[in-house]
Amino acid sequence: MLRLADCPYVDDWTLSRIGGMMEGLEMLDLSGCHRVSAKGLMGLKMLKSLKYLRVEGIDCKNLGKAALLLEETIPKLKVLGIDYEHELEDLEANIRLLENPNVVEDARGNIFAEDENGRLFYIGGNVNERPAVCDNDKPIMTSTIRREIPKMSDEEFEKIDRLSGGKLRHLLVGSPSGYEWNSQVCLCYTAVEQILSRKGNRVIHVSRLSFD
Repeated sequence: MLRLADCPYVDDWTLSRIGGMMEGLEMLDLSGCHRVSAKGLMGLKMLKSLKYLRVEGIDCKNLGKAALLLEETIPKLKVLGIDYEHELEDLEANIRLLENPNVVEDARGNIFAEDENGRLFYIGGNVNERPAVCDNDKPIMTSTIRREIPKMSDEEFEKIDRLSGGKLRHLLVGSPSGYEWNSQVCLCYTAVEQILSRKGNRVIHVSRLSFD
C-alpha cells in the first residue's frame, strides 16, 4: 500500500515513476492530490497488481474516463472516489456545446467560440491550463486578459459561457487566483458583481468590461 493523500508534490511525473517502478503495488491513495491530471493517471496502467485506487478530491477534466480506461486495462482494479453522475453531466454539457453553431473544434480536439467577425476564443480542449510555478510552488502570474470582446449577442455569449463552464468569461478577465478556472474563481466574480449591484452601480457582466 502507498498512501500519498493530500501530498502537494505528487504530479503526473510522480505517477509515471510509480507506474514504472512498483509493479507489485496493490493499493494507491491519491486523494486530494490536486496536481494530478487524467493523463497522469494513465501512467499507472502498468501496475497489473493494483486492486484499489482512491482519487477523492481530485478535480480534473476526463477523470471518470481515465478511471474507466484503467479499470478496463487492469482486471482487478477498482477506482474509488469518482462522481460518475458529475462526469456524465460534464459530457452532456460538452455535447451541447459542440452542437452550438458558433462553436468549432479543431483537429486536436480544442474547442473555440467563433464571433461574428470570425475570431476564435479558446474555451476548452487539450491546452494545459495549469500555471507555471516557481521553486516554492507559487503561480507565476501572467496576463491572460484579451482586450477584444467577442462580437455576439449577450444571449449567445451567456449560453456559450454557461455550456463551457465559465471558460469564455475567464478568458476575458483572467483568474484572480493565478490558477486555472475553478469554482472558487467563479465565486469571486459572482461576489464582485453582487457588491457592485448593492452599491447602485449599473452592473455589466465582468466578462463584458473594457480593459482599455
